[in-house]
Amino acid sequence: MNWVRYLLANGIDMNETAITKELVAICMMGGVIIWIEKDRAVALDALDKVPRGEWPQFIKVGDQKINPSRVEGIFTAQAMEEAGRRKNGEWQCQHGHWHDRFDKCGHRKVLGMVKAKLPNGDVIEYPRYE
Repeated sequence: MNWVRYLLANGIDMNETAITKELVAICMMGGVIIWIEKDRAVALDALDKVPRGEWPQFIKVGDQKINPSRVEGIFTAQAMEEAGRRKNGEWQCQHGHWHDRFDKCGHRKVLGMVKAKLPNGDVIEYPRYE
């Protein structure tokens, strides 16, 4: 599911939350995804310094209590969007553009700019492609 649609469906105000605060997705085993503000994920970030055997059974993250041993990862919104695109068959070319499955990339890499002088004396600049 597109993360923007998820946020809208769950009543999160995009103007107030998504634009002004950076969101991260806590992906749990079993497929549950919990979207929270990045600064609220501190409880999970702090576990890096604690030996795994000393982890608490549950940690409060926002309004949720989660089992930290069931967390697959904490991902940025961009990483989640890219994963969703790949799951839906899209691919990203070397130029950074997304294409549908089986589409060929028609983008060309710009190597630099070339200056040329026209017969009337004007100088123009145009891109040089690979």
